[in-house]
Amino acid sequence: PYVRTGGASELVVAAWIRPEKTEGRMGVLSLMGDSMELAEVARFGLSIVDGSLSAGFYTGPEVAACDSSYYREVTSWKSAIVEDQWQHVLVAYDGRTMTFFVDGRMTDEVEFEKRAYVELSDNVQLVIGADTSASMFEGQVYSVAMYNKVSDLPQLAQSLWECPLDGPDDNLILNLALNEGVGIMAKDYSVNVAHPKLRVFGDAQLSLAADWVDATCDSLGAHIETTEYAGQGLVEGLAGQCMVFSIQAYDKCGTKRISGGDGYTVEVVGPLHLHAEIYELTVGDGIEDMGDGSYLAHFTRDISGYYLVYVKLNGEIVENDMGEEATKTYVHPYVTDAMMTYLYDEADLLGLDEVHESCADACDCSRSLSGWH
Repeated sequence: PYVRTGGASELVVAAWIRPEKTEGRMGVLSLMGDSMELAEVARFGLSIVDGSLSAGFYTGPEVAACDSSYYREVTSWKSAIVEDQWQHVLVAYDGRTMTFFVDGRMTDEVEFEKRAYVELSDNVQLVIGADTSASMFEGQVYSVAMYNKVSDLPQLAQSLWECPLDGPDDNLILNLALNEGVGIMAKDYSVNVAHPKLRVFGDAQLSLAADWVDATCDSLGAHIETTEYAGQGLVEGLAGQCMVFSIQAYDKCGTKRISGGDGYTVEVVGPLHLHAEIYELTVGDGIEDMGDGSYLAHFTRDISGYYLVYVKLNGEIVENDMGEEATKTYVHPYVTDAMMTYLYDEADLLGLDEVHESCADACDCSRSLSGWH
């Protein structure tokens, strides 16, 4: 498909690739001109050369012959590519320096003597799986992103490795998810997410969506900002009876986790009107790991009253769906016992906001027939 470009430019190209073979020279991505005199010149080419990542940029006739005769190409032997494995690759060229990243980590950097930008015409075409000087790529390509300016590369490489782009971004000129299924039409989300532009691949058929999550984002574990939890145990329960709620783990990309092993803990604090104590639940002791990214937390409190429930991931508080650090739940009295009831006689405490205050140490509690337990 045609790519929105024009004139001399910096260039950043990123993609997920899963090659079936890495020996020899195989083209992965390239930008081709459509003019007669330059039809065979790739403005950019990304290839695999004997198990290493290779990139070349066409910089035009103004560059001295010592800079590879208008074409700056580097094969990075430090940027290893492995067969039958999903890897995220990113190559950037800012006119002077070519930088390589594999799986979010910078693997190589090459600086040229003179500055020269990539020569892009108004109409260049993206070719996936080939370039002019390599064999056809054998494997899968997913989530291709292209920028016309180099900016904060370490952060960009890390974020694209963790999660594919889900919307427009500064200086983004191409964003193909390539997960539409079978056909020749791909959606370009670089401009508008709700109304993506259709890109036509004249000689290719898109395969089914790549199952990349298992090898990437999911392996990073659950994320504090996407974790969800809910259940009746966070609303109310009975004293002496088990209270239960569930925790759903999602990765940083917002994809539901398909395995367990996350570091969740729960703290139940209360009752708020007495000397509040902290009751902690951990995985294996109060929290059941279901092995599919979901967890069941269960606890029993013997004293009625209000409690605060905190959910934590690796020691950090996970906010509830209201954006609050704690959820207030009420434990109803189960069986009233005259010898275990109490009455507090401080009138100022009747309107106490127990979520933000506590009457612990302020109450003159005494047993009375007027209270509940």
